[in-house]
Amino acid sequence: MATSSSATAFLVFSQIFCAVSAQQCGNEYSIYGMMLERHTFKKTKASNWSACVQACNDDTRCQSMNFVIGQEICELNNRTKEARPKDFVPRHQRSYLKRSIKRVPLGSIPELPAVSCAEIKASEGDTAVSGKYWFDSIKPGEVVLAPCNMLVEECINYQALTSAHRNDTSWRPEPAHSDKSLGPGWFRFQGDAGTKMTKTCVPYRRCGTDASGWLNGAHPAVADGTVTRSVCFSWKSNCCEWSITIQVRNCGDYFVYYISGTPYQNGNLGYCSSG
Repeated sequence: MATSSSATAFLVFSQIFCAVSAQQCGNEYSIYGMMLERHTFKKTKASNWSACVQACNDDTRCQSMNFVIGQEICELNNRTKEARPKDFVPRHQRSYLKRSIKRVPLGSIPELPAVSCAEIKASEGDTAVSGKYWFDSIKPGEVVLAPCNMLVEECINYQALTSAHRNDTSWRPEPAHSDKSLGPGWFRFQGDAGTKMTKTCVPYRRCGTDASGWLNGAHPAVADGTVTRSVCFSWKSNCCEWSITIQVRNCGDYFVYYISGTPYQNGNLGYCSSG
């Protein structure tokens, strides 16, 4: 369907506006010809897209907005298309934008209650953390606080590594330990082993093994989701004689690691922990 001259002008303006005004649009871009229906809590006059964005940013409840092209109408929504994908529908002369600057997470304040934990998870994705949230679906006519467990599968189903020999202060025993058959799977360091993988070079013949494995990179934040990191294994004067790629996730109070053996099968290599 061909767009009108006003729609074309608006589309060009909105793309340019959001491209140069990161202070208002963040990393989000407008989606022409789409809208989020059934979640508009306020309509206001807006002479242009910039005014609509500003109206959303000025209201704590606003999660996204629809702009009615040619009518100077701005529709403020209390949900995003991620939270309610079935309500994200095609509409001529509409444009949709998710708020990204100082957007309040769904359910985090009583003015923006959620329907379910699943809705919060859909809305916030990997940034959703376990805790108490506001809901308007538990007691009719009331907004109440209730707990949600937002842990992803790997934060629940993991294997614990608890042996004291894994600690980076532990010397090599006889016989030396090897992690060449460890995994594949998600693992968490606990108990006598410590709380997380060591992230600085560990001298060889520590951690109960010959070649000591350490995380060559920073641990992620919760919002980072699952990230890829390299583990180096030190041998003699070389802090990274061998290396392997693993996955790491921050589960809030602890870290889990997706490990699949070691990079050298003919020697004793092991993963070190600390904390």
